[in-house]
Amino acid sequence: MEIDEMFESEEAFDTRTMGVDLKRPGHAVYKALVQAGMDMADISLCEEAGRMRDRLDQLQLIISGDESTWAELADSNGGTLVIRIDDAVKEARQMTTVYRQLVGDIKRRWPEAYAGSDYDGLEDLDGGTS
Repeated sequence: MEIDEMFESEEAFDTRTMGVDLKRPGHAVYKALVQAGMDMADISLCEEAGRMRDRLDQLQLIISGDESTWAELADSNGGTLVIRIDDAVKEARQMTTVYRQLVGDIKRRWPEAYAGSDYDGLEDLDGGTS
């Protein structure tokens, strides 16, 4: 299928399948942000916000020391392995800022739908289950 044909096909943009690959926290953010009447661009932004929320969960597991999430340590030479997580902390801080900006942008585009809502999806970031 040619790229032009793919974009002309309605099945390429089936919004019913958007958000299905998200974990529980990301899917909750996606569902909370998507509003009736949104166009594909807005729905895509909502899905990306859900993905970012799931990535923030993964970074939180790394930062909190959940070794099974990020590392398997083995040194056949008997040496000491040093693992630095400062980059994960920096990335989490930067991603949180971008995430909040994205959620804010979505809410600004649909002000009547989010009037009075302070939900940003970060409430249970420090250990929520996925």
